[in-house]
Amino acid sequence: MGKVTDKKAAFTLAEGATHVDMSANIRRAAFTLAEVLITLGIIGIVAAMTIPTLIHSYNKKVVETKLVRFNSVMNQALGLSTVKNNGMPPTSKGFGEDSSNESRSETAQTWFQNNIFKHIKSLKDEGTHNYYYWAEFDDGSGFYTYVTAGGDYWIFYCLDFENNCGPENFDGIHSFLFTYNYEKNSIQPAWIDQSRSLCMTSCSNTANTFRHGCIALIAQNNWKIPDDYPWKF
Repeated sequence: MGKVTDKKAAFTLAEGATHVDMSANIRRAAFTLAEVLITLGIIGIVAAMTIPTLIHSYNKKVVETKLVRFNSVMNQALGLSTVKNNGMPPTSKGFGEDSSNESRSETAQTWFQNNIFKHIKSLKDEGTHNYYYWAEFDDGSGFYTYVTAGGDYWIFYCLDFENNCGPENFDGIHSFLFTYNYEKNSIQPAWIDQSRSLCMTSCSNTANTFRHGCIALIAQNNWKIPDDYPWKF
């Protein structure tokens, strides 16, 4: 009997000791105010270091996606137009040459509506303004375009049609310069055939109306914004 009692007592003591240990553990598991503040401070520091990088990466991805889409959609439409034109390019260099600004805007509008617009369902025709023709995509991007006095076809593509779009605007951040290449019958980035060093010099220009080479830097890098790109997004 004594041995049984001893075992029971031992069990009781062990059980009691367990409750004490659990209470102590619960007390140890609680955080002090200082520990909480330190933890929050560390989280804040990590967030401050990583969030800007994540935002920058996201913005770059948005720009790359829109540029690739624009280039692809425009050239697909141009290809369809060429097929329906019995394999012939829609026009040759010089159309609209030496004509007035107003007639050149109408020429650009007519050419675009006949060869591009009717093949792109996601495009809204905004008409002509001054000597520019405007259009907007369903993703919020859009462009201004016109035929120069020398017969060149320029397209000012902008990521945000409502806020950062305008004539002669190609800052390499919100807007980029494309052109219609008559010989290749394609819509392509301006300066795509220029050297990378020349494009970098152009894109780094403090005047955003001289940044012809910005889009070429991205296109030459397989439509990815290079790590040494002069501007941040």
